[in-house]
Amino acid sequence: MDFSSMMNAASKNAKKASREVDRIRGEVDSEKNEARRQLEAEKRARLEMQRRKQEKEQELARKRKEREEEERRKNFTIPKRDGGPSSSSSSVNTDAVRAVLERQRAEKEAKEKKAEIEKQRLMMLRMQANGGKATKKMGKQFGLDVIDLQTRFGGNNEHLETLQKRKWKEEEEADVEADRYRSGVYKALAAKQKNEGSLRATVQGPHRVSTSKSNSLAGLCSRHERTYAFRSTRISA
Repeated sequence: MDFSSMMNAASKNAKKASREVDRIRGEVDSEKNEARRQLEAEKRARLEMQRRKQEKEQELARKRKEREEEERRKNFTIPKRDGGPSSSSSSVNTDAVRAVLERQRAEKEAKEKKAEIEKQRLMMLRMQANGGKATKKMGKQFGLDVIDLQTRFGGNNEHLETLQKRKWKEEEEADVEADRYRSGVYKALAAKQKNEGSLRATVQGPHRVSTSKSNSLAGLCSRHERTYAFRSTRISA
C-alpha cells in the first residue's frame, strides 16, 4: 500500500469517526434537551400546584372573613358610654360608631374595586376572544363607548380607525336627518301661516249676509198683506 492509499484510508476513517462523534453528540444533546424539557414540565406543574393551593387558601380565608364579618354585623349593637346612666337616657359611643361606619365604608370600597377589576378582566378576555376588535354590543354590555373600549383593551389600530370613521359617518347622517326634519317643520309652519292669512282675508273681506225667505223684504210684505186682510174680514163681520 503506497502513501496515497494510506492517506485516503486515513481520511475515510477520520470522516467516519467524525460522523460517529457527531451522531453521539446529537444523541447526548437530544437526551439533555429531553431531560431539560422534563425538568421544565415538572417545574411548571409544581408552580401550578402551588398557585392553585394559594388560590384555594385565599378563597377559604376570604370566605372565613366574610362569615366573620356577617356574624359581626348580625350581632352588632350600638355601644354605650361606660359609666353612663340607664339605657333610655345614655348617649352612644361615637368613636365606636365611627369605627363601624369606617369599616363598612372600607368594605364597600373594596367590593367596588374588586368588581371593577373583575369587569376589566372580563373585558380583556372578551376582546381577546374577538380578535382584539370591539363591537357596539360589547360596549353596551360593559357600559363603555365602543371607541373607548377599543382604545383601552384593543391593540388593533386599523379597527380603531374603522370605528372612528363609522362614528363620523353616523354623526353626519344624523346631522343630515336633523336638517331634513327642521326643513320639513319650517315648511309646515310657512304653509300654516299662509293658510291662516288666506282664511283671515276671506273672513274680513266684503261679503253678503244671506237671509231666509221669511226674513226677506218679500216675506215681510206678504205677511203684512195677510194680516191686513184678516183684520178687514173680522171688522166686516
